[in-house]
Amino acid sequence: MSRKPESQIVAAMRKATNPDAEEAVLGGIFFRNDLLPQLEFLGPDDFYDPRHQAVFMAIRNLEITLGVDAAKIDAITVEAELQRLGKLDAVGGLAFLAGIACRVPTPDNAIEYAKIVHQNHITREVIRASGHTVDLLAEGGIVGEEAVEVAFNAIQRIEVGTTGDRASTMGSYVDQAMRQFMLDVAAKDAGEKFMPGMPTGITAIDRRMGGVPFAVLSMVGARPAAGKTTFAMKLVAAAKSIGDDDPLVFTYEDSGISFAHRLLAQASGVPTHRIISRDVDRHEMTRLHRAADSLRSSPDSLVMAANMSVEDLARNVRAYRRRRSGRLGLGRTRGRLIVVDYLQKMPINPEFRGKRNEGIGHITRTLSWLAQEESQRTGDEIAIVALSQIGREVDKRDDPTPLLSDFKDSGDIEQDCKMAIGLIYWHGYNKDRDPRLLEAHILKNHNGPSAGVVQLDWDRETHTISDSAGEVSISRRRAAWGAPVGARYED
Repeated sequence: MSRKPESQIVAAMRKATNPDAEEAVLGGIFFRNDLLPQLEFLGPDDFYDPRHQAVFMAIRNLEITLGVDAAKIDAITVEAELQRLGKLDAVGGLAFLAGIACRVPTPDNAIEYAKIVHQNHITREVIRASGHTVDLLAEGGIVGEEAVEVAFNAIQRIEVGTTGDRASTMGSYVDQAMRQFMLDVAAKDAGEKFMPGMPTGITAIDRRMGGVPFAVLSMVGARPAAGKTTFAMKLVAAAKSIGDDDPLVFTYEDSGISFAHRLLAQASGVPTHRIISRDVDRHEMTRLHRAADSLRSSPDSLVMAANMSVEDLARNVRAYRRRRSGRLGLGRTRGRLIVVDYLQKMPINPEFRGKRNEGIGHITRTLSWLAQEESQRTGDEIAIVALSQIGREVDKRDDPTPLLSDFKDSGDIEQDCKMAIGLIYWHGYNKDRDPRLLEAHILKNHNGPSAGVVQLDWDRETHTISDSAGEVSISRRRAAWGAPVGARYED
């Protein structure tokens, strides 16, 4: 059976377009910025013309950047944003933008034009999904019930926006909270463990804080080389093994190979420096192979995010969650834990050039907005953890214990984050202190008391953080006799 001609798919896609409606939406926004809140259902991908996609992406970026000043969105500010994105020439410059503004029939009908654009996008997505299913059938890759499942999942992954009022009564939220409360109580009575947030894998923190809270921004801060990335990897491991999630990590500093070395060290017990220098014996080589076999199917994903703006990060999060959640059914999603490593390495919007604190504040506000908005949009809450450096001023104090105000370029961090943990590695200040002791200070906890210190065991050689040295020892013994990841060792 031959492959369905590509031209038929392309022809069908082109039929499901309306260039005039796309231009009318963009031009309408130029004249009526106040319409943007009513266009929440519309995204850049809804537009067929790549130039229109770029313009609308710039508009959405400005909406986030300008906030209450979103009324400043016009052809001139969009031109500047397109220039920042490196897409101005591809669009056609200011002349193209001015043409859009001139050709809008009436800005008052922009909502109706937007509905046309969105419906055309849905049609094209159905065509694309159906074409993919036909290709698989033609190649003999799927048959029978599997074909039905593939077709169903392909259609289900299509995101259908909604229009209209998003407000809900407080009473409806109370009803929702009580329904969830009763379900959780029933689950606890049945012997199931209850965790209001994403599990951290650290008993004392989960007990005190209920895991990493959902729908808000959380922060983990430390001085350089003081355990923040290893701590984040602990959260990712717990999200996979306990939280049944496929976490997403954005790294603005380390390479993918660097993360792989750490994962291999954790799983095998072979020190990272031995892996890097290739100085391993026969038994360690066997453990590394076993560790690699267990890690190859790891569901978490890493994004090399150097130079990625916070707006691009938000779009990547949504795309990842859409893609990974297609087969799970209504109300269940993947990518519920998002980790950003680390805040100070993220590029500052050019608007805040020379105002670094304000630029960092823009990033934290956007991340906080993303946690709340994505949780509301999907009905399945997500947790965002951003790592942050702690400023060197802490080293000048008699007591270097971290405070929330020590977070470097703090900006609006104290206001935007709802949970904050500061790590301190005492051996770095006093060589007489235990070289394996890492303290986690709870600096902010919107679900309970903030004061509290959790002592952790940090095996720097294998980038492993745990509740106790005994846990690390058992982990290494598991690796030695080849137990799979997650297997229990009985003394």
